[in-house]
Amino acid sequence: MEVSSTNSINGEIKIPGDKSISHRSAIISSLTIDTVIIKNYLFSQDCINTIEVLKKLGVTIEKLEENLVVYGKGIEGFKEPGDVLYVGNSGTTIRLLAGVL
Repeated sequence: MEVSSTNSINGEIKIPGDKSISHRSAIISSLTIDTVIIKNYLFSQDCINTIEVLKKLGVTIEKLEENLVVYGKGIEGFKEPGDVLYVGNSGTTIRLLAGVL
């Protein structure tokens, strides 16, 4: 067996979506006054609950292929929801949004 050395490595790594980062990226994006594309968003049930709560607060969010597009409302742009904000079993959603609201 012969082992050769190399001076560099070239490539691309795609890591799986992360639940904690996905929650935070959607919430923070909703607080901006801008359109934010979140790549590799984890569409788990908890993270979907975060999206649904943000939608009830008036944030426009859409899934575009594997990405999430958030049209930020600004820090004072949330509206009062007409229904209960259901977070399911997502402790992260309730903890983070309780602080934001």
